[in-house]
Amino acid sequence: MKRVSLLCWLAPALFLFGCGSGSTTQSTSQFGTPVQMSEKTACEDFPPSECSGLYGFTIDRAGNFAAGPSPTGVVSTGTITSDELNTLSGDATSYLASVTQVAACPTPTSPAVGGEGDVITLLTSTNAQITILGGAPPLNCGVADPSKANALPSYFQQLREKYYPIPFPAQ
Repeated sequence: MKRVSLLCWLAPALFLFGCGSGSTTQSTSQFGTPVQMSEKTACEDFPPSECSGLYGFTIDRAGNFAAGPSPTGVVSTGTITSDELNTLSGDATSYLASVTQVAACPTPTSPAVGGEGDVITLLTSTNAQITILGGAPPLNCGVADPSKANALPSYFQQLREKYYPIPFPAQ
């Protein structure tokens, strides 16, 4: 399974794709289906072991998740429930159907106001990578229906909060 890099400047070994550059326009039929979603966070006010998503969190189309790897190579894996997978897949499919354009997002250089940063990347079956930068509201780097663009990262973050172990790695 191919993995996607969420922050090119951090590029953990788990991820094999680089960040895209430039702006491209694609019709919705070119995006295909959701294959994987990944998230990477930054928490300036927390110790690394208490920052949910610091080392990356990924869910594939089958519902398998991976948290990490940590700097020492620790990875926590498992599977989300079928109901959660159905909701996530539905949100991702609805979002992709509403995307009319994909543009390069600015690369975050530091955590957002409040000491937290968040980057979610959706990889599709056509290898399109659509990035959503966390915030309120999130900065969606795909031109899409706002309600669908907000629902997808919100639900994905709920899953990360549920399945990313804290502390991570276990001490």
